[in-house]
Amino acid sequence: EQADQLVNQATSPEDITLGEQKVKQAAKHLDALPVWFLDYSPRYAGFWRGYQFTLDEFRQARQNIGRMEAKIFQEKNAQTQLDKGEQALSAAKQQYQQAKTTADQRQAIGSWQAAIDLLDQIPNPTLAGRLAATKVLAYKRDLEQIAGATVTNARSGNLIDAAKLFGKSAADSAQNPPHSVDEWTEIGNLWMQAIDRLKDIPVDDSGYAEAQVL
Repeated sequence: EQADQLVNQATSPEDITLGEQKVKQAAKHLDALPVWFLDYSPRYAGFWRGYQFTLDEFRQARQNIGRMEAKIFQEKNAQTQLDKGEQALSAAKQQYQQAKTTADQRQAIGSWQAAIDLLDQIPNPTLAGRLAATKVLAYKRDLEQIAGATVTNARSGNLIDAAKLFGKSAADSAQNPPHSVDEWTEIGNLWMQAIDRLKDIPVDDSGYAEAQVL
């Protein structure tokens, strides 16, 4: 009865661990029952023996033990997968925080998504599956926010890089004057191309301040 409560009504991994101990104890005691104690029908067998345990009851008890043993096996595997998924997710977050380039951020986001996929694969009927389902919603929301920010940063970074290229081309072309009116016009157009790229970066973008300086 204790094993059944802990295993089938588990609310924490500790319940499963304690339930496993109770299952082993129950199985040990069932296996220790002498043959004479079993009978096909319940009957009172005297003052010192009390009621006998029927063979059908014994088989039912063994089946219950077997089902709980199988459930514990599934629960432990699910918990292992949950632990691995959360460790992978934590590593992906740290990888993202330490990323120095957009490519590094994208790689970290890929690892983040892979960790969430691992958590999504945990069987729902298990305790770990139910716990994972609740956490995955928050993990996905965080990932969507991070991924959106990364895409925005990548876009502003590309615009700034493009502006710098146009600016370098204009500066190089302006070297060694004098130049003709047409050449100065082309140089001016290159500078305007650079400025236009920087103007495309919105105020709420992380690259806006750098764009204004440029």
